[in-house]
Amino acid sequence: VTGVQTCALPILLLVAGCQNHKATSSMWTESKMAAAHESRNPTRFKTYQLKESQMLDALDNCGSDQQQAIIMNMPDPQGSLQEFQIWKSKVASPDLVEKYPNLQTYQGVLAGANEIRIRIENSDSGIQAMIIDKNDTWYIAPAIGEEGSYIVYYKSDLPADAKNFWSDKVIKKSQP
Repeated sequence: VTGVQTCALPILLLVAGCQNHKATSSMWTESKMAAAHESRNPTRFKTYQLKESQMLDALDNCGSDQQQAIIMNMPDPQGSLQEFQIWKSKVASPDLVEKYPNLQTYQGVLAGANEIRIRIENSDSGIQAMIIDKNDTWYIAPAIGEEGSYIVYYKSDLPADAKNFWSDKVIKKSQP
C-alpha cells in the first residue's frame, strides 16, 4: 500500500500540470474576423479571440524570474500556438510606471529557444505582446471592433510608416 501511495502523488501532480497546460492552450481561438489594428494596418495577419480573464489569471500566478515562470501558449502570425515560459518583470521605466500605475509587464522565452523572447504588457489599453525573433518580430495587439479580439502579425507586414509604433513605449532591453 505504501508503494502505491508513493507512486500516486507524482501521477496526480503530472495530471494537474497537464490540466493547467490545457487551460492556457484554450485561451486562444482563431477567428475569421477581417479586423485591422488602429492605423497600423498590416498587409497580412491572423485574428484570434482571447479569453482575457483566463490569461490575466494565469499571469497573476507567474513569479518574478525564469525559475518561477508559467507556461503559456501564444499565437503566431502563421496560425500556430507557440509555448512560452513567462514571468513578471520590471522592464518599464519608473516614469512610465508613474504615468501608468496599472501597467503590468512580463517577459519570457520560447520554450526550447531562449533566443526568441517575448514581452507582454497589460494596461488600461489592453494586453499587448511583442515577440522578438532574429528573423522577424511579431506582435499581438487588440483588434478594433470586438471585445476580446486580437490581431497577430509580423513587423515586416506593416506599412513602412507604421513599423516603429512601439517606440513611444519605454521598454528597457533586458536579457532573460
